[in-house]
Amino acid sequence: MEYKIQARNHWWFDAGIAGLYFIAKKVEHENDNIKISFDSDCLSFHGDSEEDIRSFLQSCYSQLASQYWNVSTKEQIRKNELVLYNRETGEFSLAPKRQPTPVVSNFVKASSWKAEGIDYKDMDEELKAKVDEYLDETGKVLWGTNKRLLFSMPECQPIIKILPDENTKKQSTCSVCGKLTSNLIDISQPSFLLFASTSATTSFHTQGKKPAKICWECELLSKFTMETINYKKDDTKLSILLLNSPDIAHNINNQKKIGCSSALRSIDEDYFYKNIGFDDKGLISKARMSYELLWAYFVDTYDILRSNVSSQDENEDDPFKAFLSDIVSSPIEIVIICFDKMGQTFLTKEMIFYNDVSYAFRLIQRFMDEGVNIKDVFYSLYETDNKGNLKPSRNNTFRKVLNKHCILSDIESIAFRKVINGKEGKFINISNMLNFLTEYYLIIKEDTMNKEQIDVAVKLGKQIVNQAYKESGESKEMLKRIKGDLFTLRKTRTVTDFIVQLNALQFRYGISVSNSILEGILNEVPFEDFKGYCIMGALNSYNYYNSNPREKEEKKNE
Repeated sequence: MEYKIQARNHWWFDAGIAGLYFIAKKVEHENDNIKISFDSDCLSFHGDSEEDIRSFLQSCYSQLASQYWNVSTKEQIRKNELVLYNRETGEFSLAPKRQPTPVVSNFVKASSWKAEGIDYKDMDEELKAKVDEYLDETGKVLWGTNKRLLFSMPECQPIIKILPDENTKKQSTCSVCGKLTSNLIDISQPSFLLFASTSATTSFHTQGKKPAKICWECELLSKFTMETINYKKDDTKLSILLLNSPDIAHNINNQKKIGCSSALRSIDEDYFYKNIGFDDKGLISKARMSYELLWAYFVDTYDILRSNVSSQDENEDDPFKAFLSDIVSSPIEIVIICFDKMGQTFLTKEMIFYNDVSYAFRLIQRFMDEGVNIKDVFYSLYETDNKGNLKPSRNNTFRKVLNKHCILSDIESIAFRKVINGKEGKFINISNMLNFLTEYYLIIKEDTMNKEQIDVAVKLGKQIVNQAYKESGESKEMLKRIKGDLFTLRKTRTVTDFIVQLNALQFRYGISVSNSILEGILNEVPFEDFKGYCIMGALNSYNYYNSNPREKEEKKNE
């Protein structure tokens, strides 16, 4: 018998199909009579009978539940607080409490937990005496508010009837896949993270009709999405990232390269706070906001892809030709959702559907080819406010990078605050930031300002600081005067004001400004762009002279 699960053309449920495949591969070795296959449109299970496939899918669901619904943290294992009773042997034992992983916990309530057992008030006197004696010896308490003695471990996953019998006389349409079936339930939050619960729906829409229905198969698939979700939790914030493609084969294959079945994925078995970002040298562990996470994901997966390309297979002109051709032939989308915990519920803070994956990898490759240290740029753009809270400036910068918008003013503003105002108190590599900025600018705005014009602006900025500092005998006091001059130069709003300020600096410090600047280049390029690069050049030199000797040695290339 063959049972097919068709693509849903919905990113959450299609991700569930890929998740089901990977869970099925984990339990396949225990079921020799089941074969798994997939193509662009569906995932197929081949078995001797319907009962064999039903049993296999149930095993898959049990495996999924053990990984995401019913887990025990390191602390819970240490405490071993659950009291279990074996009815056959009459013996007591201890086991760790359980909890769901962070994503699942958003739709698991206290009432979701179920376990076979008997409440203390319902016990006979003999069993009560045995229980009391054991509790006194161990110092433990029975489970829950009803003081339940457990016969089995508690579980919180929803109960789903798999491959149930059909009643052809009472069929309705599933609101997700459109199938006619008699096995439907009300659609609610556990089916999809962004659905409202039934009670919330009727509370906010009192004139609304009954909730839409979802079939058992879509309900089952929605649970397996947990296997493909990459997540990380930071305090009350939870960020999830997953791959999406309506092509099932493409989705599964790319999950193996850069998704849930790649080297990117692991699990925090101590507290389950994350399943990505374990590499201390990677950026995912440092990302806190949405576009920071998206950029960090591309950088870290780039490293994984590069390490997977063997020397004999690598094409010198295009080391990612095979991977990128997959994306072009059937595009893949990266979905990021950020949540914030609010009491007993959560708020969806942001959703990103990013589909220019090929551009992101090409851009990173360009930076690497030009010797730009993109991880250092990520660290350099870090900013906090006076209370130590992360500012959104770095996140906004990478949002513009990934959407091909100009970032010159963003980078210049951050660099100016950190160098001139002394924010963060840490030496940053302005030269590397300039290289990053220039390479990016030449990709998205090459027709506006070419490399030679950028070099002229940068050299002018460096010259202003270099000349003044050296003429003063390398006096630190001179840097204070230069600091004020840079403030004034940066505030200029027209070409005329800028040239007037340059003339003032020529007389003050004996700076020699090229005639090409005064006679025309400022009128050939966007003034704000020229000024931005000029300020960046000046900050590069100022940062170097204002650093301590050790930092100078480390960054002498600036």
